[in-house]
Amino acid sequence: MKTYDYQPGNGSRYFLTYGPVEGGGFLLAWLRKGDVGGSAFRVMPYFGVIDQSYFMEKTGITNEADAAALLGFLAGEGHEVRIFSDYDSRGRWSPSVVPMERV
Repeated sequence: MKTYDYQPGNGSRYFLTYGPVEGGGFLLAWLRKGDVGGSAFRVMPYFGVIDQSYFMEKTGITNEADAAALLGFLAGEGHEVRIFSDYDSRGRWSPSVVPMERV
């Protein structure tokens, strides 16, 4: 397990612990409570795509931006993720811009 001070460019910092675990898979822990406690998610070897809504349900994270950033971290570690469309691949907010028509 390694610790990371992850700064994806969304204005936030995430103190994470990530690494392989016995029995297979990887464990991601976001130590958001005084850098000693928080949310954890185990990526199992048989997972296909990790969907943001599934990730949020299992971790109890209710903030879409934080969930997108953490999934961006997992994507950077080689896991396949699906982040809501208003976020880029690193989890930064990047809404689609619809051009206005001139009248």
